[in-house]
Amino acid sequence: DDLHDNGDVSLNIKVRVMPMCWYVLQRLFVRVDNVCVKCREVRYFCLFSDRGGRGVKGVELNTIYRDISWREASWEELRQNYLPTDVSAWREGAMTMPGMPPLAALLNKLPPVPLPDDIPEFSCCDMS
Repeated sequence: DDLHDNGDVSLNIKVRVMPMCWYVLQRLFVRVDNVCVKCREVRYFCLFSDRGGRGVKGVELNTIYRDISWREASWEELRQNYLPTDVSAWREGAMTMPGMPPLAALLNKLPPVPLPDDIPEFSCCDMS
């Protein structure tokens, strides 16, 4: 990244494959010290087996579902939302300060921002 000692950027992808489905979480985390914190998440889910007819209500077989969420706050908005303004609280992979929630919990508390008009929040693609 080009932030050097002025922030952090990371892209994490977690994949979970189970006997009946798979799930992917992709998270882009950006912190520019004393300026802003951003989190862009995309979740994918696909049910590829309906063993025993115990399907999930409203979920079609062999359809990939996508959910997108964007969250961000300026440093001033962190204060207004009673979130930590200490840079060390927003470090990924670092030990959290005593009494401070882990980074993933903090990211979920960031205020959501509207997606651009050309990006639907929810979508699906039938792969059959």
